[in-house]
Amino acid sequence: RAKHPLSKDVNDLFLRRRKQEAVRNEVLEFTKDQSSCNVRMRWERNTQRRMVSATISRYLQEAREQYQMDIDERRERLREMLEEMEAKKETVSERQAKMLERATTLRERRENERQRLVAEKLDQLFREQCEELRAVQMKRRQDEVCTECAAQVRTKEEVQRMQQEEDRLDRQAKEERHNQEIQRQRENNLQQKTFLQTQIEMTEQQRIQAKQLKQEEAQLL
Repeated sequence: RAKHPLSKDVNDLFLRRRKQEAVRNEVLEFTKDQSSCNVRMRWERNTQRRMVSATISRYLQEAREQYQMDIDERRERLREMLEEMEAKKETVSERQAKMLERATTLRERRENERQRLVAEKLDQLFREQCEELRAVQMKRRQDEVCTECAAQVRTKEEVQRMQQEEDRLDRQAKEERHNQEIQRQRENNLQQKTFLQTQIEMTEQQRIQAKQLKQEEAQLL
């Protein structure tokens, strides 16, 4: 009877220690699981963040490449337009050279005609000294006057026509230069507008993507 209370106390102490040990093991296991869970969550969050960052970088790179392709295409079209304009300029220059050559030929023809008339006038003064030739000379003079008048009319008409053609070519050249200048201004304005629009779109896209990234990070946290 004297030993029974001592044995009971020992058993109670042993049971309490076993319970404490079990509780301690549970706490350690929970702490270990919690630490593993935290490590896994941090790894998943970092991995997802890297994936989002890589996606944004890929989108930005694709946008830059597309913008560069658009710029190259516009430069090629502009180069072709400039070549076409240069070809048109050469055509106008050739026409002007032909007109100058025709004007020179006309002046030479008129000078030859003037010299011929001077020679005829000198010959006329000599022939008018003969009385018997006056009637014949008068008739011939009438014919010459008619022919000369007709030639003068034709020459005047030719000069007027050439002058009109020269004026028309000059107006056409001025209009072409004006149209080319307008086209160059339009191309420059369009290129600047496209560049600014692209910059605005890229900036807006970056802002949206950055906002989305912050929202996703906030959700992960």
